[in-house]
Amino acid sequence: GQLADREGIQYRIAAIVVDIRPNGNLILEARKSIRTNHDVWEYRLTGEIRSKDVNRDNTALSENIANLDIVKHQRGKVYQSTKRPWGVVLYDWFFPF
Repeated sequence: GQLADREGIQYRIAAIVVDIRPNGNLILEARKSIRTNHDVWEYRLTGEIRSKDVNRDNTALSENIANLDIVKHQRGKVYQSTKRPWGVVLYDWFFPF
């Protein structure tokens, strides 16, 4: 059998260079918050990119970022309404099948 897991996100985010390695690689860090009504989505990106992979307009593709770490965190009313109740989580833990 096969198991496939695929998730994608697409957005533009401005990053800052927090360090430059001796080999010229740039260490990037970026944060982005999106607030809608009572919900907040926060994204954090860190990684390392070769300076030659940064385009003339100072953009870069995530596929060129090494050690890419993207963290997505959500909180708010909509997020809370989609979480499974703790009783269901506990039941599934004791009776997984």
